[in-house]
Amino acid sequence: MLEMMVAVFLIGVLAAVILPRAIGRAPEASWQSVLADLNNILSFARQEAIMQRKNYRVTFIPKGKGRDVVLVEEEKATPDDARKKVFEQVSSGYFDTKYLLPDGIKIRSFYLGNQFVAEEENRGKYFCYILPDGLVQDVTLHLHRPHQDQAKKKDDATFNSMPFLGIFTMRDGYIKPSVRGGGGNES
Repeated sequence: MLEMMVAVFLIGVLAAVILPRAIGRAPEASWQSVLADLNNILSFARQEAIMQRKNYRVTFIPKGKGRDVVLVEEEKATPDDARKKVFEQVSSGYFDTKYLLPDGIKIRSFYLGNQFVAEEENRGKYFCYILPDGLVQDVTLHLHRPHQDQAKKKDDATFNSMPFLGIFTMRDGYIKPSVRGGGGNES
């Protein structure tokens, strides 16, 4: 009887792993794995900013129908004018500085501090800056997993940067930062 229970258990585990791949459908990414990936990106950018003594930023790019993108960029002087600065994607031999959010997870909204940032104002990109001393800009990023089935509720998560620690924390649901001074409400 014990051998039969072990065999049924092993068959169940194998079916749970193999069946989604055989059907051609990848399992949904967990919010914890997205949090870990975002923290890896932010930690890399923070480490580089401190080591290189330059401003860095993490750029979030919503892509409409495609997968949303997160990039690590560093500030560089333009060849024409050393006083004029631009940001370019960092290349690294040991870390992928371009992260594609998992299929089905989209950027919903972005706040700097408690001020809502409209995508149109920011040319379709959102930025989280990291200073050479390692201080990370206070941002709130809302991600969601919209479902095709309208009967299902949308699945949302809120990610907040911790300026002095250089990491994101996560809370379930769509949580707006508290707005002081009357500005910055999302429409």
